[in-house]
Amino acid sequence: MDCGDGWYRLVERLLHCVQDSADEQGAMQHLVVQVKEKFGSLRVHWVASDERVDAMTVFAQALSCFICEQCGNPATRDTNGWIRTRCDKHWSPH
Repeated sequence: MDCGDGWYRLVERLLHCVQDSADEQGAMQHLVVQVKEKFGSLRVHWVASDERVDAMTVFAQALSCFICEQCGNPATRDTNGWIRTRCDKHWSPH
């Protein structure tokens, strides 16, 4: 994973939801290729996905814009300069 620990629970929840969906459908497991931060939000790339997995992934990516990448607390997305999502404690102008 190429992102901060603050998004760990969000990624973990996404993976559980995807697995539950696959189990319900009797489908094959979906494999993650990459988990990273890009433009201040979470990105999760799959080997193959379906509409349900894509929708869950988009939702998790949207939620990440309100969760501090460093600690998991509520945060805002800073678009001045390097785009990132941080809480007041972890925000710095550098």
